[in-house]
Amino acid sequence: INNHDFDLRFVREVYKALSAGNKMAVKDVTAMVMRGGYKTKNKTLSKSVGIALTQMPMVQRIRRGVFKLK
Repeated sequence: INNHDFDLRFVREVYKALSAGNKMAVKDVTAMVMRGGYKTKNKTLSKSVGIALTQMPMVQRIRRGVFKLK
């Protein structure tokens, strides 16, 4: 993932959350990442999740704020 420094565990949690459903909104992916036990002090985690999703090559953007695995 390019310009942003996401740790591998964060990217793994985002991928795991997205693989649980067909297409998902950023807020739902964020909720699943948190339920999965990812610890963070990030106050804008949804924004970070959205940025990560746009930079993951195995993820396709369906429409604004909605993504699925390719």
